[in-house]
Amino acid sequence: MMLGEYSLDFVSVVWFLVAWIGYACFARARARHVRCLLNMQHEYMQRWMVSLNSRENRISDATLFAIMERNVTFFASTSMLILVGLISSLVSLDDISVVLGRVSFLKVSGQGLLSIKVLLLVIIYIYAFFTFTWSMRQYNVVIMMTGGAPLFVEPESKRMDYAQNAGNVLSLAANSFNYGLRAYYFSLATLAWFIHPVMFMFSTVWVVLVLYRREFYSKTLQAMSRL
Repeated sequence: MMLGEYSLDFVSVVWFLVAWIGYACFARARARHVRCLLNMQHEYMQRWMVSLNSRENRISDATLFAIMERNVTFFASTSMLILVGLISSLVSLDDISVVLGRVSFLKVSGQGLLSIKVLLLVIIYIYAFFTFTWSMRQYNVVIMMTGGAPLFVEPESKRMDYAQNAGNVLSLAANSFNYGLRAYYFSLATLAWFIHPVMFMFSTVWVVLVLYRREFYSKTLQAMSRL
């Protein structure tokens, strides 16, 4: 494989990694100074835990946490199923090459490059699986903290400290879920690499713009900010 022949593919992968890591760092830094979905989510979760610690019956709260955990479990299971499919495709690259070669507008890749494209998707979904399962474990911790929360008749200072720490864990669980969803978004951009590396770069930029708008300028954020 000559490097010059696949230099555009190499550039597109670097572009993709820089865009993903760069956006994650940018979003984390910007969230410290402006309102976004993540910090508004954290604020509402803190309110939730304060409200939880001020009432005696917490069954509904535990039920809601369990529902949130099941949502994350769905994505973790889906990631595993996708991984099985991707790994299985590595043993049938010949058939995949033949199918892709029949599509006129696709850039035909050798088996070596094709395997790299599939492996990139494998790495993305491995990351998503670990992120979602970590979110699941954090939601489990929140459920346990709900069960062990101070009674509403105990001193307010104790209940507020407990609510703040439980809210932080709940926010971390939601953040991990968000990072897993980002992996899904960027995996869709990676599919464009099978068409052409330039299309891969454009789709990566498109994903970054979609994420930026939804996290910092969405109507959902505006509605949350007004409450």
